[in-house]
Amino acid sequence: MQGQCSLVNKNNTCKCSKKTKAAIKLGYVDPKDLQFTNKHYVKINEQVRENDMTVQDMMVLRIQELYRENPYQIFETKEFSELMNVDMRMN
Repeated sequence: MQGQCSLVNKNNTCKCSKKTKAAIKLGYVDPKDLQFTNKHYVKINEQVRENDMTVQDMMVLRIQELYRENPYQIFETKEFSELMNVDMRMN
Protein backbone atom coordinates (compact mmCIF):
# COMPACT_ATOMS: atom_id res chain seq x y z
CA MET A 1 0.00 0.00 0.00
CA GLN A 2 2.91 2.37 0.70
CA GLY A 3 3.77 2.52 -2.98
CA GLN A 4 0.19 2.64 -4.30
CA CYS A 5 -2.39 4.31 -2.05
CA SER A 6 -2.57 8.09 -1.57
CA LEU A 7 -4.21 7.57 1.84
CA VAL A 8 -1.12 5.72 3.03
CA ASN A 9 1.39 7.94 1.25
CA LYS A 10 0.25 11.40 0.12
CA ASN A 11 2.90 11.42 -2.65
CA ASN A 12 1.05 8.63 -4.48
CA THR A 13 -1.79 9.32 -6.88
CA CYS A 14 -5.27 8.10 -6.02
CA LYS A 15 -6.18 4.96 -7.90
CA CYS A 16 -9.57 4.36 -6.29
CA SER A 17 -11.60 5.16 -9.41
CA LYS A 18 -9.57 2.68 -11.49
CA LYS A 19 -9.84 -0.03 -8.83
CA THR A 20 -13.55 0.63 -8.36
CA LYS A 21 -14.23 0.39 -12.09
CA ALA A 22 -12.39 -2.93 -12.16
CA ALA A 23 -14.28 -4.19 -9.09
CA ILE A 24 -17.61 -3.27 -10.71
CA LYS A 25 -16.59 -5.00 -13.94
CA LEU A 26 -15.64 -8.17 -12.01
CA GLY A 27 -18.87 -8.07 -10.00
CA TYR A 28 -17.28 -7.36 -6.61
CA VAL A 29 -19.02 -4.00 -6.28
CA ASP A 30 -22.66 -3.30 -7.14
CA PRO A 31 -22.99 0.44 -7.92
CA LYS A 32 -26.72 0.25 -7.12
CA ASP A 33 -26.05 -1.18 -3.64
CA LEU A 34 -23.02 0.64 -2.22
CA GLN A 35 -21.93 -0.60 1.20
CA PHE A 36 -19.96 2.38 2.57
CA THR A 37 -21.99 5.52 1.99
CA ASN A 38 -23.37 8.36 4.09
CA LYS A 39 -26.75 6.63 4.48
CA HIS A 40 -25.00 3.89 6.44
CA TYR A 41 -22.99 6.41 8.44
CA VAL A 42 -26.19 8.07 9.64
CA LYS A 43 -27.63 4.73 10.72
CA ILE A 44 -24.44 3.82 12.59
CA ASN A 45 -24.27 7.27 14.14
CA GLU A 46 -27.86 6.98 15.38
CA GLN A 47 -27.20 3.49 16.73
CA VAL A 48 -24.12 4.66 18.61
CA ARG A 49 -26.16 7.42 20.27
CA GLU A 50 -28.86 4.92 21.30
CA ASN A 51 -26.29 2.48 22.70
CA ASP A 52 -24.44 5.31 24.41
CA MET A 53 -27.53 6.08 26.47
CA THR A 54 -27.89 2.40 27.28
CA VAL A 55 -24.30 2.22 28.52
CA GLN A 56 -24.78 5.39 30.57
CA ASP A 57 -27.95 3.96 32.11
CA MET A 58 -26.15 0.72 32.93
CA MET A 59 -23.33 2.64 34.60
CA VAL A 60 -25.76 4.67 36.74
CA LEU A 61 -27.56 1.50 37.80
CA ARG A 62 -24.27 -0.19 38.69
CA ILE A 63 -23.12 2.84 40.71
CA GLN A 64 -26.44 2.86 42.59
CA GLU A 65 -26.11 -0.87 43.23
CA LEU A 66 -22.57 -0.50 44.57
CA TYR A 67 -23.65 2.34 46.80
CA ARG A 68 -26.59 0.37 48.19
CA GLU A 69 -24.36 -2.64 48.91
CA ASN A 70 -21.91 -0.50 50.87
CA PRO A 71 -22.12 -1.51 54.57
CA TYR A 72 -21.10 2.01 55.60
CA GLN A 73 -24.01 3.91 54.07
CA ILE A 74 -24.60 7.35 55.46
CA PHE A 75 -27.33 9.58 54.07
CA GLU A 76 -25.83 12.95 54.76
CA THR A 77 -28.43 15.01 52.92
CA LYS A 78 -31.89 14.51 51.52
CA GLU A 79 -30.64 15.78 48.12
CA PHE A 80 -27.93 13.14 48.00
CA SER A 81 -30.36 10.32 48.74
CA GLU A 82 -32.77 11.70 46.15
CA LEU A 83 -29.93 11.82 43.65
CA MET A 84 -29.21 8.18 44.35
CA ASN A 85 -32.97 7.45 44.17
CA VAL A 86 -32.91 5.92 47.67
CA ASP A 87 -35.72 6.25 50.18
CA MET A 88 -34.50 7.98 53.35
CA ARG A 89 -36.53 5.52 55.45
CA MET A 90 -34.46 2.53 54.32
CA ASN A 91 -32.29 0.91 56.99
